[in-house]
Amino acid sequence: MLKAITSVSAVLLFVKIIGFIKQAVIAAYFGATGQTDIYMLVSELVESLGEVLFSSISITFLTMYAGIYADKNELAKRQFVSNTVFYGLPVTIILMIAVYLFSPQLAHLLAPGYDTAQLSEVAKYLKLMSIGMVTMFISAVCRAILDAEKHFIPPKLEGLIKSIITIAFCVFLGKSAGVTVLIYSLVIYYIVTDIYLIANVRKLTSLRITRPERDKRMLTLLSLSVPLFISNGSVYLHNIVDKAIGSTLDEGSISILSYSGYLTNTIHSLVIGSVCTVLLSYFSTYVAEKNNEELRKTLKNCIRILLVTITYIVIMISVSSKEIVTLVYGRGAFDETAVKSSAIVLVIYGVGLIFTGIRDVLIRVHYAYQDTMQAMINGVIGMLCNIALSLLLAKPFGVYGIAAATVAAYFVTAALSAFTVKKHVRFSDVNGFIKLVFQLAAISAVVIAIGAGLDNLLGGAHYFIRLIVKCGIGTTVYFAALLLLKNKEMTTGIKKIKERIGRC
Repeated sequence: MLKAITSVSAVLLFVKIIGFIKQAVIAAYFGATGQTDIYMLVSELVESLGEVLFSSISITFLTMYAGIYADKNELAKRQFVSNTVFYGLPVTIILMIAVYLFSPQLAHLLAPGYDTAQLSEVAKYLKLMSIGMVTMFISAVCRAILDAEKHFIPPKLEGLIKSIITIAFCVFLGKSAGVTVLIYSLVIYYIVTDIYLIANVRKLTSLRITRPERDKRMLTLLSLSVPLFISNGSVYLHNIVDKAIGSTLDEGSISILSYSGYLTNTIHSLVIGSVCTVLLSYFSTYVAEKNNEELRKTLKNCIRILLVTITYIVIMISVSSKEIVTLVYGRGAFDETAVKSSAIVLVIYGVGLIFTGIRDVLIRVHYAYQDTMQAMINGVIGMLCNIALSLLLAKPFGVYGIAAATVAAYFVTAALSAFTVKKHVRFSDVNGFIKLVFQLAAISAVVIAIGAGLDNLLGGAHYFIRLIVKCGIGTTVYFAALLLLKNKEMTTGIKKIKERIGRC
């Protein structure tokens, strides 16, 4: 499993580096303006709708497919896939038509602060992107098959396709076509991704679409997917709510939230997403095999390692947020004001990584046990907290209040997940977890204080020099402190490195 996680993380790192370049190109060509606000708003909605609906089906599909996979029944696998496609496509087409026909109404819901001309632009872009709904369904099924078959790498290269297409469209058409070019690039990306994933499914598995048959498992798939749809919808609604409320603030607010969110989402994908991709497959297998002890042990170790890793990342973001934003976005139309605002939002979103990491790992246990109802309840409660706090904090604190509300909602869902997961698997070594949290909190305070001191010393230096020095010293202090405190994850990691060196 560790090898799989490492491989996925390495591929994602490369993909995200290209993704950074893509975002930098978008920022340089279009900056943080009203037009980019509209693009961010529309792309967020359509991709969130697709992700909510189709990831719900994908996750449920994977957990059920894992049971069939364990039985090594090739005919059953083929029939299950065929039935899923046969019943899922009509629903997807209806959704696509609905988005197209009701795009003006959706525009009003998404951007209550926009005028008539701006709403017309939003509606136009929604119609263009509605074609992506069908392609996203096909992609979701393909991803689930590949993950269940333990072929984790091909789906993770989707982001590379997206970045290459977006960069090409910006470079060759950006100046003449404006922000509209980004919408067209997404439509092309959806089509190309489907071709790529279908080719990989045909290449890496023996699966082929056959004539559909009556299958009671489709009702199970539907019954499990609906609460998961609501659960995932509540998670993605955080972003939609943020953007909708952001439309009532100053021009560029939505772009600030999106640019900063992209950075933390990238980290989330690299560290948390890669782990969760592999975990769901393994958790589902453990549940199918009734191996609860292995699941418990894996869960405990995974959360401890994530806490150590994510805390380090949050510290690095906290001490060098302005330098990070300047490095990625600080050129062209992206001015100093946008840099400062994005840096503050980045720090706030960065703290949220701790809670999303815990939440996303724990929720995979619920998914593996097909307990989608509990995941739904937790997600809805978090969503309601986000909406209430965003409305409360947006006016006095602007984009910073919106970001803080989102992080608070992440904390609520993480806490709820930690409480409710106990009905499936019991945590062990609670005192060990408490000790780890206190260790990380103390180290964080020290490193952040050192970072503040370095800010004063390096005030006039080039931003890249400040970034290297602060991250270098911060990294040294963080891991030295872990070693000094005899942190379990640190000592175990060093031991494994020594063993590998010894074998070489």
